[in-house]
Amino acid sequence: MSALESRVLARTVRRRLRVRYLLSRPTGKAPADAWPLLIYLHGAGAKGNRIDLVAREPLLQLAATGHAAKWLIACPQCPAERSGFCVEDLDRWLDDLLATLPADPRCVCLTGQSMGGRGAYEWAYERASRFAALLPVCAFGLPALAPRLRGLPVWSFHGARDEVVPVARAEEMHAALRAAGVAARFNRLARGAHAIGRQVYARKEVWKWLSLKTTAGGSTAGLPGRAARALGLRARA
Repeated sequence: MSALESRVLARTVRRRLRVRYLLSRPTGKAPADAWPLLIYLHGAGAKGNRIDLVAREPLLQLAATGHAAKWLIACPQCPAERSGFCVEDLDRWLDDLLATLPADPRCVCLTGQSMGGRGAYEWAYERASRFAALLPVCAFGLPALAPRLRGLPVWSFHGARDEVVPVARAEEMHAALRAAGVAARFNRLARGAHAIGRQVYARKEVWKWLSLKTTAGGSTAGLPGRAARALGLRARA
């Protein structure tokens, strides 16, 4: 696995903000324009102040391989004293990432597993327009808020044998998304329990789906040419 950069954002604007996070850069030569960015929110087991816990998350274990190696991947750590991620802090942190990294703001995708999947839904409810796609894994959303995600492509995965979050909750959310007119997909993994992250992030079709999404219109049309080529895609005129 390639080296992960451990970073801390500490800033005071109205109130103090401190975010500890890991960053995986794409392998190969840096682009002249920008890379696509994937934000990953971890599960409850990685909360705290030991950043090595985040490094053990399945997506980061795969960050230097295959299609994942063509993305900037940023993973914030949730403080131990919180029950989940703070959307306001995440939003300010993303502002900093986009200001300091060669990341394309039109190709920012959001994913999360378990507690992080719930956090991804919560962030998207408030700021759906910031993201090109949402990929919740073994998580549940709030069906009543599904209309807020209209216009944001969603692909969720859940294990049929999940002992932590019943698959029925994910199915209920998927039905609500479809009823709200969201372009939603759902995969029920027949033999999957709760920890299905590695199975999901190792799928080539997941990365292809993410790569085809931009906030400029849901295709690679909005991607700078170098970024589109880096993903192995043909930029559209």
